[in-house]
Amino acid sequence: MRQLDNAPPPPHWRPNLTAWTWVGVVVFVVGTIYCVVRAATSVAQGSVLGALIAGGLALMCVGLLAVLAVTFTVSAARYRESGGSATTLRVNPVIAVLYGVALAGAVLASSLYVIFSGRESVRMLFGADEVVRFLMAALLGISLLGLIGLVRSREPGRLRLTAAGVEHATFLGTRSAGWNQITDIADSAGNRALNPIVLTVRDAKPIVVSNADRYGDAGPAVYWLVRHYWRHPQDRGELADGRALQRLAAAQFTTD
Repeated sequence: MRQLDNAPPPPHWRPNLTAWTWVGVVVFVVGTIYCVVRAATSVAQGSVLGALIAGGLALMCVGLLAVLAVTFTVSAARYRESGGSATTLRVNPVIAVLYGVALAGAVLASSLYVIFSGRESVRMLFGADEVVRFLMAALLGISLLGLIGLVRSREPGRLRLTAAGVEHATFLGTRSAGWNQITDIADSAGNRALNPIVLTVRDAKPIVVSNADRYGDAGPAVYWLVRHYWRHPQDRGELADGRALQRLAAAQFTTD
């Protein structure tokens, strides 16, 4: 596991991998093995179409496994920056590349299946009942939307703090709020997100920064960083000149 900062974790954060994460790892490993076997079977039977579908699904599983590996092992401390009146923390951009590989594999496999599911070679290898067709059509829609969003944003996550407020961007979209609009900052979003920063925004939906410990590899300190500048407006000038990054590196916060 990567080493993070020495700041105390927020009460509801989990420093170790959760049971659901391990379930995901097992599912992706089993899925990879299954799809590789299916791809080899397709090649042996002379079905290029079956090999492409199975290979695309295997690529999706491997890509998602790699995302988990990078998320929990690789340092991203160099993806912190200060300038242009803001302090910006980013998720390791390698994760964006790996998401792109996984999504491309999913688009390839699901689109080919949806188009050619009537062929005997595809039906024999993967089945062609309504449930499978629905799942593959759903995978195609979700992966296309994700790939389009990823190409548009070119990064998996960005947290930008200025004297005026907070901006959170992912490949699914961007949300922002002024400090005076934020009524609370919490560390739990129920089952919706792991290790989050939850910004309660007046007259709007909360802004949920999932897996906030990945941003700039700051670990728990990123939570206390955001909370500090929400509670201490007199210090917000630090966000424009690099002092916020010094505070972050030293974990100089009041954890209340």
